[in-house]
Amino acid sequence: MTNIILGVVVIMIWALFVRGILKGLDDSGNDILPLRAVTKKIPFNDYEQKKDTARILLNYRDPFHAGTTPSLKDTMMRQVKHREIALPAIPKPVEDLSFIKYSGFIYNPATKTTISIISVNGKNAMVADGEVTDGIKIIKNMKDSIKISYRNKIRFISRT
Repeated sequence: MTNIILGVVVIMIWALFVRGILKGLDDSGNDILPLRAVTKKIPFNDYEQKKDTARILLNYRDPFHAGTTPSLKDTMMRQVKHREIALPAIPKPVEDLSFIKYSGFIYNPATKTTISIISVNGKNAMVADGEVTDGIKIIKNMKDSIKISYRNKIRFISRT
């Protein structure tokens, strides 16, 4: 008897399932769709600034200043100080030292001196540390570059 009841229930479930599929395939157009109220959408404005309604009251005691009474501060009412913006300084023009070329050096092991080989305006010169030629003083030879003083300014000229 229970098998018959279960068989009837299974047949009813399959009948409902098949009916739902057939009803979904039916294009008779007799179905009435519920109407929704049409609401007008407002576009989102990225540039709108909404008023801040939150207030922070700092009325708790300061743990670093024991003994002082807290003062109620309203953080919403703050005056903005206007500062003048300083214009960037105009850089001084860099002096062109391309007429000085450092070619290399010669080391004399007997006297332990280094001679720098430089070219000033196409004229070659061999100068030791501390010597002056054409207004250019060789301060120090560092093998890959030389430190010079020209018109009271110290510059580095690298090897070409």
